[in-house]
Amino acid sequence: EDVVVRDGVEVTSVVKTCLDVSMLQNPEAALVSVNHLLHECGIEADDLRVRYEQIAEGSHGAMLRWPGSLRSNIVLHLADRRIESPGESRLLYLCWKYGLPIPIPQYEIRDSSGRLLARVDFAWPELGIYLEFDGRVKYTTLLRAGQSPVDVLLDEKDRDQAIHDAT
Repeated sequence: EDVVVRDGVEVTSVVKTCLDVSMLQNPEAALVSVNHLLHECGIEADDLRVRYEQIAEGSHGAMLRWPGSLRSNIVLHLADRRIESPGESRLLYLCWKYGLPIPIPQYEIRDSSGRLLARVDFAWPELGIYLEFDGRVKYTTLLRAGQSPVDVLLDEKDRDQAIHDAT
């Protein structure tokens, strides 16, 4: 079940590839890769955990002694398909590494009537904090027809004020 055929070529499945990456890269880099694959391929982190356990049990626990398997445990603990960018994966890893509270990814903020005001990259609702990752692409490539970078910035300020008023 770890081999699939893509374009007539046998390759490892996305799940097995994620497990392999989690053992071969450092945990931060592996988390970036694994979260990207989860997000893009629509699989859940639980799929990785289940397969990891199946392989570990099938090899009489030998996988738990494979080189890099301790890194896998960290990556599998933090993996989340809601993470949408390398920066988000890296922040999640750093929060874990330094013992900071783990944020909720892709958090929806609603007003008192339940109307969606925003979906922010990360939130710590118990602390009243949210965080957004904005790169150059937001102000260049992702512009709608007729929209300028200044328009995007002003829309963000309006959104931030609505979030502030609702929280």
